[in-house]
Amino acid sequence: MRAEVRATMLDMTLIIALSAAFVLGVEHAFEPDHVVAVSTIVAQSRGLVKSIVTGSLWGLGHTVALLIAGIIVILLRVQFPTGISTVFETIVGFMLVILGIWAIINVRKNRLHFHVHAHDGKTHVHLHSHRETESHDHKHLPFSVGVVHGLAGSGALVILVMSTMVDIRQGLFFIIAFGGGSILAMSMISSALSLPLTFGGKLSTWLGTLFSTGAGILSLILGILVVFRFF
Repeated sequence: MRAEVRATMLDMTLIIALSAAFVLGVEHAFEPDHVVAVSTIVAQSRGLVKSIVTGSLWGLGHTVALLIAGIIVILLRVQFPTGISTVFETIVGFMLVILGIWAIINVRKNRLHFHVHAHDGKTHVHLHSHRETESHDHKHLPFSVGVVHGLAGSGALVILVMSTMVDIRQGLFFIIAFGGGSILAMSMISSALSLPLTFGGKLSTWLGTLFSTGAGILSLILGILVVFRFF
């Protein structure tokens, strides 16, 4: 009887731990550097489905990085250097700067302008952009960004928690639950960011330009702050 009670308590403890990991994963996705980085990519990939895929790939890359690091910690009992998180945070900062510059360059390349022409004796003015209708999707980009984010900031804390777990299965379930929360949350964030661009009608072009410009500038500023430890 005592063994059954003990087993039930262990199961409940595991369920609570996995639920907490999932919630932490959701909260983790809302960190400013994560949202800003993904927003620069979402701004370049129009469409609700593409935006959801972008967020999911970021979460998948994030989870894969934590899984690999976690397995190394649990199986080999390797302790990562205390400064490794700081190194990856610096890399994240430079990555944000690059993403910001990339977004701003794309805005310049696809700049808006007016075309004036006449039909049936009437003059028409059309807003036009050189953005390609069939854009080339860089699916590796959000995945790679997620991998880098995986070992920076609070992601390092997840690895620290895993190092205290004796059972590798519990550690893997913890990371999977955490990753599931991150994937779900970032998919929701990226889809929400794309809604005005997807359903904005005639304003979509203007909104896209403003969104890309704002995301690029914000990513550039945040990246500089992270690199110089102001954030």
